[in-house]
Amino acid sequence: MRSTGPGFDSLPFLAGPREASAPTGLSMTGWPGQEERGAGSAPLLRPDGDLADLLDTMRRLRTILACQDNMLGSGAVIPSAIQQVSILRELSRTATGTTRHAVMDLQAAYAEFAGWLNDDLGHRGAGQQWINNALLWAHEADNELLIAYILLRQSQRAAETGDTAAAVALAQAAQRRGELTARMRAAAAQAEAGGHALSGDERGFTTTVALARDLAAQAPPPTAGEWASWCTPAYIAAHEARGWAHLGRHDRAVESYQHALRGWPAEFHRDRGLYLSRLAHSQALTGAPEQATHTARTALAIACGTRSARILAELAPVRKALTPWRDNPRVSEFTDELTHVTLGTENGPPCA
Repeated sequence: MRSTGPGFDSLPFLAGPREASAPTGLSMTGWPGQEERGAGSAPLLRPDGDLADLLDTMRRLRTILACQDNMLGSGAVIPSAIQQVSILRELSRTATGTTRHAVMDLQAAYAEFAGWLNDDLGHRGAGQQWINNALLWAHEADNELLIAYILLRQSQRAAETGDTAAAVALAQAAQRRGELTARMRAAAAQAEAGGHALSGDERGFTTTVALARDLAAQAPPPTAGEWASWCTPAYIAAHEARGWAHLGRHDRAVESYQHALRGWPAEFHRDRGLYLSRLAHSQALTGAPEQATHTARTALAIACGTRSARILAELAPVRKALTPWRDNPRVSEFTDELTHVTLGTENGPPCA
C-alpha cells in the first residue's frame, strides 16, 4: 500500500491540508521505532548546557543528508531528517536566550528540508505543513536569509500548481528580504521568471531570466551548507528551458536543456533525471520521437533508482506527446515500461 508521508498529529501546526497516517515506525514527533519501544526510550537530552558542539554536528549532518538525497532519493534520508527535528523540538522546550535562537534556526532549516523531501516523494500536503512551520520557526529565529529561501520554495510550489500570480509575487517577496547572496538573488529571480513564463508573459520572462543568468554567473563557488547552493548557471539554463517550453517554444527549450545537461554535476543525479524528462517532452513536441524515447528511458531509470515521484510525474506528458508514434516499437516499449512502473507505485515505491 502506498505510504502517505509522515504524520503530524502530535504537534501544533498551522492550519492547512493534512495527510493521512504516517508509515509504521515514523512520526513527526519521534524517531523510527519509538512507538514500539515506548516513550521511555526517548533520548535523554538536557539543553541546559552548551549545545554548540551538538548543533554544529547536526548542521553538518544536514549537509550530508542533502548530498545523499541528491544521489539516493528522498526516501533514503527522510527518517533521519525527521529524527533531527524531533531532537530539536525536545531541545527547544527548555532552551532559552541565544541557545534557543540557535536551536530554532536549525529546526527551521530541517523543517524546510523535510518539506522538500515530502514534495519529492509526492506527499504535497505533508510538504505544505512542513514548509509552513519552517517559515514560522525561521521568523522566530530572525533568519532573513532562510525566510527568503522559504518564500522562494513557496514560489516554486505555487508554480507547480499553476498559481502564476503567487509564483511571481512570492519570488519578488524573496528578493526584497534583507541582504541576500548573489546566488539567492539568482534563484529568486529565476523563480519569478518561471512565473512570468507560466502566465504567457514572454517579456517578463526574458528580462528576469537574464537577470538570474547574470547573478548566477557572478556568484562565487558554492560552499557547504549555503542556501540555494544548487543555483548554478546550469540550473538557470535548465529552468530557462522550462520557461521556453511553457511559452510553446520547444525548439529553444531543447537547445537550453541540452546546454544545461552538458557536464551536469554528478552529485545532482536525481535533478538530471527531472530535466531529462522535460527535455524528452520538448523533443517529442518538436517531432523527434526516437530522441525523446531515448531521453525518457534514461529519465525513467533515474526515477526508479531515486524513487522520485516528481520525475514520474514529468514523464506522464511525454507519453501523451508520443501518441502519434505509438506504433513505433521503441515508443511502444517505453510507454509499456512507464505504465508498468506507474502501476507499481499503487502498491509500493516507484519501481519497487
